[in-house]
Amino acid sequence: MVKMLFLTSGQRHSKTLVEALSVMFMRQESTIESKQLSFYNGLDQETIPASSVDRLLEYSLCKIYNSNIAMIRFEKPLKSDKPLIEHFSRDYIGSMLSKPKKAELVEIALLVSQREHRAHLNNWLEPKWSLLNEGLSRTGLEASEIDQLKKIFDTNYSPVRDWISDREKELASRIQPLVQFVIRGY
Repeated sequence: MVKMLFLTSGQRHSKTLVEALSVMFMRQESTIESKQLSFYNGLDQETIPASSVDRLLEYSLCKIYNSNIAMIRFEKPLKSDKPLIEHFSRDYIGSMLSKPKKAELVEIALLVSQREHRAHLNNWLEPKWSLLNEGLSRTGLEASEIDQLKKIFDTNYSPVRDWISDREKELASRIQPLVQFVIRGY
């Protein structure tokens, strides 16, 4: 058995993928199982260890690829995924030839959660200048003074922004090697 993973959008859902795959590999649609994995389902650090393998897989993959994903299951593995790469290009993520272990998925999900929290931290710390402009204009500051204030803040906030970005990149580099169970180009 093989599970193939595809990025999905409003135009390409699992049903249209199943139709395309049934034509490509001359298999009946009824023999191809599909499941839509949702980007919007979240987990928190406390519930990750107790979550099911399927739930961890859905959470981790959707957050890593920042998209909804269609998981298509074939009973018989393909000899090569070259036709999938050629036909679906970047929408084809890869195939899972074996099921990952829960411990691996817990580790990945925890790292993904940490990375997501770092991104939220940056959004939380970044001031909303559109909201501040109105308040600052009522203080009697001139437009040039408000612009100076923004420049001063950006200069002082830049190291914080860079630090958060570096942590996000570090977590992403730790996640990537752990996702070895998704194979592209076999």
